[in-house]
Amino acid sequence: MLGFEPPVPDEMRSIEDEHSGFDRQSFKERFRNAGGVWLEMDRSRYVTVDGSHLAPESAQLLSKELAIEVCSALGWK
Repeated sequence: MLGFEPPVPDEMRSIEDEHSGFDRQSFKERFRNAGGVWLEMDRSRYVTVDGSHLAPESAQLLSKELAIEVCSALGWK
């Protein structure tokens, strides 16, 4: 089981956290304790067009980097 958090700007993340009550650290810990592998993506590498949706170039970059992380987590080359 693999998980990751889609990248959003810090402002959007703060708004979502404030209104949802989501405890990110607790969730990740419980996910890992259940046998999952949490993939940490560098959110600062991706640009959004509206504070939520990735710009086309960033979407392509995220897809490539996510594929590399998934393959690595699964032990694939």
